Amino acid sequence: MPASNRPGGFNPQPTTPSVSIIVPVLNESLNIAGSIERIIRDFPDCELIVVDGGSSDNTVELASQYAKVVTSKPGRALQMNTGAVAASSEVLWFIHADVEVDARALHQIRAALGNEEVVGGGLSLRFDKRSFGLLFLSWSSNLRAKYLHWIFGDQSLFVRRSAFEAIGQFPDLPIFEDMELSRRLHKSGKLVLLRA
Repeated sequence: MPASNRPGGFNPQPTTPSVSIIVPVLNESLNIAGSIERIIRDFPDCELIVVDGGSSDNTVELASQYAKVVTSKPGRALQMNTGAVAASSEVLWFIHADVEVDARALHQIRAALGNEEVVGGGLSLRFDKRSFGLLFLSWSSNLRAKYLHWIFGDQSLFVRRSAFEAIGQFPDLPIFEDMELSRRLHKSGKLVLLRA
């Protein structure tokens, strides 16, 4: 049995490529503290950048206790692009403040990016609550991401910085900027949907 599979054996986690987590926010005071605490706990070796789009509540005050906060004009695409410019890592990972990410996701992302053909991807969408509508939404979102390569923001899109910059960042659209980005990314390389 390999040492990594023995009880108490060393099971190394890949720490490369480096990853910056970018969280766009606007009036997220109800979600931001819990979101940041989970990110810091589960992904301690990632750079964390919160991008505020002009919150009128205490989102910035709460976020600045734990993370680097940068400001941007409002608009999710503009905010995520601002965060990408401020980031220093090889991989950009965009997580919405109201999304809980499985702690295994980072390991899966790094493993997927071990394949040089992979330029990015997203995570399978799941909901804590059960209803027919939510089950259908997660099923259809995951099917769309897997076969059409349209990854939406709720699926915590990740991308190699080099690919992100090569296609010109998020397009400045009021909605569906994530779908358009993933569509462009798919033309430049492989996108993956991870189960985390």
